[in-house]
Amino acid sequence: MIKKMSSKLAITVGLIILGMGLMVGCTQVDATPVESTPVEATEESPIAVEDTTQRRTRPCEPLDDETKTDSKVDIEFDIIGQLIEIDGDKAHILFGDIVEMFTVSNASDFYLGETVKVNGSGELKTLESFITESFTIKHTSMGDMIESLEGTVVESKGSKLVVLTKSGEETFEVYDDAYFEKGANVHVDYVRFMNGNSQKTLIQVFDLDSNMKLTVQGIERTDSGYMSLKCIDEAGMESSVQVSIGTNDNFNLSDLKVEDKINVIPKVIMESYPLQIIPKRIVLEK
Repeated sequence: MIKKMSSKLAITVGLIILGMGLMVGCTQVDATPVESTPVEATEESPIAVEDTTQRRTRPCEPLDDETKTDSKVDIEFDIIGQLIEIDGDKAHILFGDIVEMFTVSNASDFYLGETVKVNGSGELKTLESFITESFTIKHTSMGDMIESLEGTVVESKGSKLVVLTKSGEETFEVYDDAYFEKGANVHVDYVRFMNGNSQKTLIQVFDLDSNMKLTVQGIERTDSGYMSLKCIDEAGMESSVQVSIGTNDNFNLSDLKVEDKINVIPKVIMESYPLQIIPKRIVLEK
């Protein structure tokens, strides 16, 4: 039986796969209701959001009335977030816990799941790749720090997962189907909520025993906007890997190149030729 999450946990667990969103610049937000843009929940984007506000750039003004002057400077704002849907010239960007739609001139130049910056103050905007310099420290889109560990499964039952690590047993609260056989080698991503007993809530768990070591031989963009990799393993078996949103663990999509070595934890493998792989996690060897 899977427990029902609180709203904060639901948002946190739902959004972590979609990555971190930031807003930078000096803006004021006009929350005038406009026609809503519903975003349906999918497996790649597990939380549905309905956007009912329109954000506009306005002149930045001092907050202290005594320091106000007659001069105003128009400041253009940038939004940095994850591209989660493309519909023609409409780009749906996730930043924080908000999904907002922008009309852009170059959506077809980017992959779904790519971290981008939205430029421009007019109605028609442009996207550019945003490069994450380091993946050493990670946070959920709600600002909670993600911690990781590896170990062996001791118990996996209901909402409880116990993993034996080098420093002892660790117990996690599970809010998803995360059953693993006893003895399985796993990598766990989790957040720690300080609710009196420092509860560790599992975000994702990966079966390391299913890892596939692949070499990238080609990179394409599908009609729907996903990155598709043509790969080969050490035995010469060819495969096609569709990079789902949030599965790139330690690299920017725009940085991936032919001949790169990757480790893929599969979610689904379709036995065709070449193999069709939907990954749960992709780690770039560096």
